[in-house]
Amino acid sequence: MNVAVGTMGRRRQGPGSPGLGLSWLPRLPLPSLGASLAEGLNLVLLSLVCLIVVWSVERADWTPTPALGQVTLLGVVTGWLLSRVRFHALTLHLMALLLGGATVFWYGAQLVDGGPLEGALDRLVERLALWYTAAVTGGISNDAVPFGFLLVLGAWLLGYLGAWSVFRWRHVWVPLVVAGFSILTNLSYLPAYHYSSFSLFLLFGLLLFAWLGIRRRDQAWEGQRVRHSPWIGVASLHDAFWFSFFLVLVAAFLPLRAERVDALRGVNEYLRWPVEEFRGDFHRLFAGLPARKPMPFRQFDDALPFQGTIQLSDEVALSVKASRPSYLRARSYATYTSKGWVAGATQVARLDAQAGKALSVPYRQREEVRQQVTLNFSTQLLMAAGAVQQVGVPLEVETPVLPTYVLSFTAGRTAVSPSWPQDVLELAAALPALEVSLTDDGLRDVLPSELELVRVERGEGGVVQRVLVARRGPVVADALSVRSSRRLAPDEGYVVTSSVSAATPEELRQAGERYPAWVRDLYLHLPQTLPERVRELARTLTQDATTPYDKALAIGSYLRTLSYSQDIPPPAFDADGVDTFLFVNRTGYSDYFASAMAVLLRSAGVPARLAAGYGAGEDRGDGVYLVRDRNSHAWTEVFFPDYGWVDFEPTPGRQERLHPISFGKTETAAAASGGGVPPEVSEELEAPGFFFGAGGFWPRTRWSPVPWVLAVLAVALAGGASSLGLRWLVAVPSSPVEAYARMTLLSRWAGLGPCAWQTPGEYARLVGRAMPERSPEVSLIVSAYSRARYGAKVTTRREQEVVQRAWTALRWRLLLRLLRRKRDE
Repeated sequence: MNVAVGTMGRRRQGPGSPGLGLSWLPRLPLPSLGASLAEGLNLVLLSLVCLIVVWSVERADWTPTPALGQVTLLGVVTGWLLSRVRFHALTLHLMALLLGGATVFWYGAQLVDGGPLEGALDRLVERLALWYTAAVTGGISNDAVPFGFLLVLGAWLLGYLGAWSVFRWRHVWVPLVVAGFSILTNLSYLPAYHYSSFSLFLLFGLLLFAWLGIRRRDQAWEGQRVRHSPWIGVASLHDAFWFSFFLVLVAAFLPLRAERVDALRGVNEYLRWPVEEFRGDFHRLFAGLPARKPMPFRQFDDALPFQGTIQLSDEVALSVKASRPSYLRARSYATYTSKGWVAGATQVARLDAQAGKALSVPYRQREEVRQQVTLNFSTQLLMAAGAVQQVGVPLEVETPVLPTYVLSFTAGRTAVSPSWPQDVLELAAALPALEVSLTDDGLRDVLPSELELVRVERGEGGVVQRVLVARRGPVVADALSVRSSRRLAPDEGYVVTSSVSAATPEELRQAGERYPAWVRDLYLHLPQTLPERVRELARTLTQDATTPYDKALAIGSYLRTLSYSQDIPPPAFDADGVDTFLFVNRTGYSDYFASAMAVLLRSAGVPARLAAGYGAGEDRGDGVYLVRDRNSHAWTEVFFPDYGWVDFEPTPGRQERLHPISFGKTETAAAASGGGVPPEVSEELEAPGFFFGAGGFWPRTRWSPVPWVLAVLAVALAGGASSLGLRWLVAVPSSPVEAYARMTLLSRWAGLGPCAWQTPGEYARLVGRAMPERSPEVSLIVSAYSRARYGAKVTTRREQEVVQRAWTALRWRLLLRLLRRKRDE
């Protein structure tokens, strides 16, 4: 393209298009100043693009942060300065890392409590280390400081990489792609009234892209010796602004929602799945961040963290055809931590579609429930009531890994842990008294019935040094989740047969407390960090209860006196979630109520765990229940000997009976609707209206400054361009070519030509007849232009002064004729 332009520049042109049609533009009196202004405009546009992204993040108010705009500008300045140093890039990047690290930690220290800088840095590093440990070990973190630190780091990197790309590599793709990805990721978690910031990003991003293209074109012309005025860049940027402005304006009128294209839905789900996988880890590691808008289709991942504010959408997650409404379990969680629940160490066994008997439930008083489930999103988890028995697809059953105990013999003693079960402690105490050269069979004979020998490690002479024993598991797998061996697509379904408890309260009261050892090991464990006042509350609530069932009723009744809310602060980063819920906030949603019941029951010696999934949904009237995302819910599962896991509902505002979760035919759909929002506190989850039609850009419910900012920018730029154009029109030209270019421009606007077929002499006679009093000046300028342009004559200083005087006398006459023509029109 540049070669073609250069070739055209060497052709003879008619009077209507002198040179390239560009030489009529004035030259800057100081070329070095022009280059500096161009560089400065690069810097300003890049800074605006980066600052808009940072402003969008700060406006979201995810967590308190220092001045991210300052950090971004420091990154831009660092990248700009280092890009001008002609040194090896790797060395410069190492210098940037030192400067950036100092900047990021300086501002990051403001995220922790006040105090001396050294102490603040120590606390910052300590909290970052705790977060990193949670990240690599599969734990949970609700500390917002690491997220704020990452925002500071990201702001600096955005500025630095953007400046390096623009000023060193001379291209804009890296900053625009990184900034665009950042702002779109941020906006994807925000309600619609935040989207207006993207219009500013588009506007200045397009201007930055256009300006760099203009500069490359100008540099190519200079290399090809194509004569042009530096002012053409300003004119081109002016055109680029209006093009970008109207492009963004048109985009603002377009609806945000489009009709679903089924052919592309599979592609969307395929691309969305890696994002959903990342989303699960993100929620696990940044559980303290609030929800700013409903996110469709809750993912039941390996961890269920204690979060703050949540918002649930009204999207239909699945539909269920069943004989009666039931809670649909997605998964259960066995391990409680102060930050939330995790699945813990698990193992997965694959079963074919005909292996239903392997999932049969060997417990009393169970009922079979058949459900036909149709999904509205892609997942592997199979949602079903109670315990899955039979599914018509190949399965993966996730079960907890039972604990293994290592008995080490040193100097005739066995090393033990006080937290071990009683039967393991008794075994460890008895083994040293036995013969140290026991055979493996001999060791098996002395093991308790609920332990099995894993391995014996011997030293010299066959002396036993370590014995590894494991807990025997249940006869039938204790499934935490049941998954399809392949990913199920939207609109795909499955038929599942489940087993739910039908035991009566009296039967559960008589179940006793003879729990299997594997149940005691897995479902009575609590972290040592659990505050003592939680255990004391459990003892107080259950002091009059004589059976585990009555303990569950007592704890559930107490929890139902607390209030329900989805708008709550998250627990402190060093606090226990259940303790915060019970003694600080005293309000929360189903995750907190179910967690509190499970923890209090464990504290009272009753095995319990957390279950998460969906409520029954709303009856469509034909036996099909629509289960929406807002029906996502958590409840408590309590283990009873001979009866297995029984569901209990501690969340207030739901059905009256705590045991069990089942619905008779006379119960209303409202009582069975399930979900994370109780009926009395449910709210409409509707998007705000918009001025620009349904699904438009600017929200009606909130005032937005963006239209006013754009309007001011447009007026300012238009006024500046007009002032610049007027000054150029009346300025004294530096050559006959420029004088001729200005004369032809004004005369064309005044209706005097020139036409493309006219020679300069014909054009001069036409203007002379229209303005006979200025005919000498017109002829003088045309003659000087012809000599300079076509005669390759060097214009002398005297000739230039004569042309300038002629233009000074002619310009106002042409402007006056132009104004008269506009008035007559």
